[in-house]
Amino acid sequence: ALNTPQEIVTWGEKEGFSQETFKFVTLSRLTARIDNNAIQDGFQLYFHLFIFSQNKEWGVIQQGMDDKTSYARRYQWYSERITNLCENPHTGIVSLIKKKEVINLVAKESKEVQESLVSLVKENLNIVMKELTPKVHIIFKKDHILTPQDFSFKSLRKVWEKTYENPPSNFQELILTQGIGAKTLRALTLASELIYNVKASREDPIIYSYAHGGKDGYPYKLNKKLYDTTIQELEEILRKVRLRDSEKLAIFKRLPQIFKF
Repeated sequence: ALNTPQEIVTWGEKEGFSQETFKFVTLSRLTARIDNNAIQDGFQLYFHLFIFSQNKEWGVIQQGMDDKTSYARRYQWYSERITNLCENPHTGIVSLIKKKEVINLVAKESKEVQESLVSLVKENLNIVMKELTPKVHIIFKKDHILTPQDFSFKSLRKVWEKTYENPPSNFQELILTQGIGAKTLRALTLASELIYNVKASREDPIIYSYAHGGKDGYPYKLNKKLYDTTIQELEEILRKVRLRDSEKLAIFKRLPQIFKF
């Protein structure tokens, strides 16, 4: 992953669109920071792959590991299916487990939090500190994902040092700011929730979690009967939707391949 920016530039020049490579390098950094910092689900990235084509489409495959459970999670991006890089941008998030509570700053429900984070770092730091001091001792639920321990005046002071002369104009610029990582974003998120009365999404953004079991027996033995039932239900839905016969036929033919095991 450390060599990715240079590799993008090298291959971009070989393909003859060197100007586009700078955009790709930024996208590589942004996707990594979103999956590692803006989505705090307990998985730390250890694999990052950035792919681009001659027609300048791009995709990202990243994988993170949860050290507590030894489970992995895969994050997938594809440019042609993304309308907003900071709002539900993934084409797939695959994991064996779904977390009860996470912090997802790129969920649609977190839009107000994104805006408040950008506003917060433009405020006078002393006023922010004065506002927060009596509030950080609020009693949280025991299993709450954000706790007063996540709050750090030291972390906030570092953010202001990083952004004072050139404050970010949007959430994307904020998370790309050097030195603003997962821990700092947690502190900023807690501060924003306390000051602006907003709330970041706590819903795990996982898109697929092996609901029918896995071929290798994990997380549990594959349930063939459930697979068959699912296919039948999908077929029934397709019969009712308004599509041309040729489109329906094409989808019907694909169903057995989608659920092949």
